[in-house]
Amino acid sequence: MYEKTDIVAAANLLPVLWQQASNEPLQLSLQRIAKRVQKGVVNMPQWAALLTLLNDNASYAAPTSQMLTLSKNAELSVEQRVVEHFRAQGVSAFFCENSLLCGLFGLAFWDIIFAPIVGAFDNPYQRAPRDMYHSSFVDERRDLIDLRMVELKAGNYQAIEQHFATKQGISNDWVNWPLLTDSLLGLALQHFSAAFIVAVCQRILKDPAHYRSGQPDLVTFDAQGAVQFVEVKGPGDSLADHQGYWLSFLQQFYPASVCYVQWHETTSND
Repeated sequence: MYEKTDIVAAANLLPVLWQQASNEPLQLSLQRIAKRVQKGVVNMPQWAALLTLLNDNASYAAPTSQMLTLSKNAELSVEQRVVEHFRAQGVSAFFCENSLLCGLFGLAFWDIIFAPIVGAFDNPYQRAPRDMYHSSFVDERRDLIDLRMVELKAGNYQAIEQHFATKQGISNDWVNWPLLTDSLLGLALQHFSAAFIVAVCQRILKDPAHYRSGQPDLVTFDAQGAVQFVEVKGPGDSLADHQGYWLSFLQQFYPASVCYVQWHETTSND
C-alpha cells in the first residue's frame, strides 16, 4: 500500500516527465501510470495538474467516429458483422487487425529480418531474430534497411510480391498468412501510396514491439479504390490509447475512424 506522500510525489512528477517524454511509447506508459495514480489524488491540489496531463496534453487528436446499428449474429464477431455491412454496400472490406500493416512490413523486409547477422538466430525455427524488438535490430541492418526504403519510396514493391509468393506458410512474427490474403495484398499495393507504405515501415522500425499492435480492425476499398481504415467497437467497448495513436497516424493519409456498433433488439437481417 502506497503512502499518501508517495502518491502526492507521483502526481507532482508526472507532468514534468510528460514534457520530457520524447516518443509515443513513453507517453503511453506515463498515461497508464497517471491513470493509476489518479485514484489517489482526487481532492488534492495535484489533481489539476494530473487532469491536464491526461486530458489536455494528448499527442493525438480524437478520431472521427460513426454509430452503426446492426442485427446480432451469434456466429459472427462484431468485426465480422461490420465487414458484412460494408460488403452489402458493394465495398471490399477485410478484417485485418494488425495483419495488413504488419504484413506489409514483414514482407517488405523479410530477407533483412532473416539476414544472417551474428548472434541473431539460435535455431532455424525462429519466427524473428533475437534482436527484433531491440534498437540493435535497426543498428545492425541500417544499410540494408536504407536500400529497401529507397525501393519502396520509388513504388518498387518487388520484395513484397516476391516474398509473398515464395514464403507462403513460413513462420514470420510479422506475417499472419490466414488474414493476409492475395486479394487483400493486391488491393493494398494497388491503392496504397508509396509514401504511405514507407511511413508505415518507418513507424514500425522506430519501436517494433510497440507498433506491432493497436492497428485498426478493418480496411475497406470502394469501387474507385478509396481507402478507409475502421476500428470497430462493440457495446461497452472503448478505444485504447495505442489504437488512438494509430488512427491519428493513419488520418494523415486516409480516412480512419472508430465505428461504434449497437445491436437491434430483433434478429432480422439488415
